Amino acid sequence: MLYNGLSRRTAPRERVKKGSSLRGLKACSRTQQDSLSPQDTTFQCLTALRRPDIDAFRRLIVNTGDYHPSSRPITVGGVSFIESGPLAPFASVLDVAARRTLPGHLLRRCRILSSIPMGDTCVQRVAITAFSGEENVFVWKLQRESPTENKLQLTNCTPNKNAPVVCLTHDEDASLPAVSSKSSSLYDPSWVVVSINKDASQENEDEIPDAPHPRLSPELVIRGQLFALRSGHVRQAASFQMLQSQDPTNILSSHLHVTSFRATYTQPAFDLLHSHSGYQIVTSVAPTQRTFMAEVLLHGRSGEFANRVWGLAEADRSRNFVFELGLVGGCWRTEMIRAV
Repeated sequence: MLYNGLSRRTAPRERVKKGSSLRGLKACSRTQQDSLSPQDTTFQCLTALRRPDIDAFRRLIVNTGDYHPSSRPITVGGVSFIESGPLAPFASVLDVAARRTLPGHLLRRCRILSSIPMGDTCVQRVAITAFSGEENVFVWKLQRESPTENKLQLTNCTPNKNAPVVCLTHDEDASLPAVSSKSSSLYDPSWVVVSINKDASQENEDEIPDAPHPRLSPELVIRGQLFALRSGHVRQAASFQMLQSQDPTNILSSHLHVTSFRATYTQPAFDLLHSHSGYQIVTSVAPTQRTFMAEVLLHGRSGEFANRVWGLAEADRSRNFVFELGLVGGCWRTEMIRAV
């Protein structure tokens, strides 16, 4: 089934023919006086985010008046971080995965997997490949909006000391990129984006990576490393860790890397990494597009049997750890794990 030239797929990993995802949408471009369909709005957003053209993107999302030039601090593991990415001001619309993946994404590999209109709302599942090769599926929620009303909301910027107001004129907002000539020719949308969040259902719990790969998200890297630690596969767990040596092909350096990893993460403070029964990502932040931090709650084994076999005290059955990751060689790798 086709949605304006975008073929429906069940997974984002299938190879896309060059230009096949865009020609259909470009062919259906309308005049400036026409309104946009949900698929057109999605395409316009993806095109704007490819540059990224923040002003053009802001014109296509719901106007909540809650966008700030600088992002608000996000606390991970008791430490506050401020994201510096281009989409940091839009945390109320985009989750951390969207803010990390969308800027500079590979536009030709985008796919609308499904689109379900429900009256004045529409829900879409869109497969997107980040500039690094990371693959994710996102749930886009859109709503119908009056073109005239939307235009007035975007252009009528009245100073208000009590609430932040977003204007499309960037004299007051020097931190955002200037308006491009292309963004001024955008349509007045009848559909606007309400939210873009990572599709949690797309992550198959049975999918446990055994080594870093460009398509893996940092969340999957955390899963793969935790599973390897719990299974006692130290060498496999160490493969997800950043190499200290500049020459990863050196056998001696690789051996020292595994030895160092084993010595660090077999200390008593990290016992729960090897004996947890499950985990949950509590909160996460992307300070930059190449760094990622997540606070992970590890669940210990409960019951008298666990206390006897694993020697876990009552207070040690659950504990938070912070995973710090970075993009190295096109793959997400763990830089450090620390207990909170």
